[in-house]
Amino acid sequence: MKRHIISLLLVLALVLSLGGSASAATVQISPQKLSVNGTEVACEKYNIDGNNYFKLRDVAQLMNGTAGQFSVGWDAAANTVSIVTGESYVSNGTELVTGQDNSATAVLSSQTIVINGQVRSDIAAYNIGGSNFFKLRDLGSALGLYVDYDAATNTAILNSNDSTPVQTAKWYSEGMYRVGTDIPAGDYYAVQTDPTYSGYYCKYTDSSQEDIEDNDIFSNYTFFRTYDGQYLKLSRCKITDISNAPVPVAVPDDTGCYGEGTYRIGIDIPAGEYYFKQIGDDSGYYCVYSDISRTEIVDNDLFEGNAFYTVKDGQFLKVSRASAILVSNM
Repeated sequence: MKRHIISLLLVLALVLSLGGSASAATVQISPQKLSVNGTEVACEKYNIDGNNYFKLRDVAQLMNGTAGQFSVGWDAAANTVSIVTGESYVSNGTELVTGQDNSATAVLSSQTIVINGQVRSDIAAYNIGGSNFFKLRDLGSALGLYVDYDAATNTAILNSNDSTPVQTAKWYSEGMYRVGTDIPAGDYYAVQTDPTYSGYYCKYTDSSQEDIEDNDIFSNYTFFRTYDGQYLKLSRCKITDISNAPVPVAVPDDTGCYGEGTYRIGIDIPAGEYYFKQIGDDSGYYCVYSDISRTEIVDNDLFEGNAFYTVKDGQFLKVSRASAILVSNM
């Protein structure tokens, strides 16, 4: 008799265990991009059961100073988050942090959401890593923001006014372009699109492709200038006008290090002395250009282990197979 009772309890436990697993939310870092008022930005975001969730304080920071700005308040005693549209947002230093994976901490938020004095029980939020994450469309509807989606580029679009969408950034993908005919001449921001292989661009003097004026193999992102009459080839990357580039283009990791990519000194990273550390088995590399035209290399080095160099405002710094950290932050 005891054996039957034990067996029944085991079966019951198994059924309850399976039932709990089936109802648990599936949470993972979202690959979806975000465009805010026409500019692509980097932020922490998660896909939860097929829907993308964004951090409330990130959205507040991105909307601050625009027609769509709103304040965020927290009452610990009442376990309440309060939002007031039209008020400026006060940063608490947790906004727009990337490179973290807090998906394992995701739970439905127990906090009450109050918008302009009204309790909103119709808006679901998840608490992830101690912060509240919402669907953009829920926030857009509640706060009067314009929200859309570009399936071709897997980009969520967020604008500060629900009735006047901002013109989204024009991107050019892989292929060959005649500068001045197919694309305008000017300064461009390039983003690697293949996670396995580096991005590549090449500028030729004409369609014979015999004379190369400038080319680059790059990781993550870079910047370059084009002139009328050139022929531009893009591989494993996409480009847009530099005015659409995020500011800054990237943020440092938890240790203060910047990864591979090209940085605008004084915009993306501060001027000063940097410590470069080799990543992986291949030699590390840095290159400093005087400006975006890349016609003058101020200094470059292919190094083993580590290297040091001081960069100045207005210069462009390329980092490959290495990380970079401001010496004063070490």
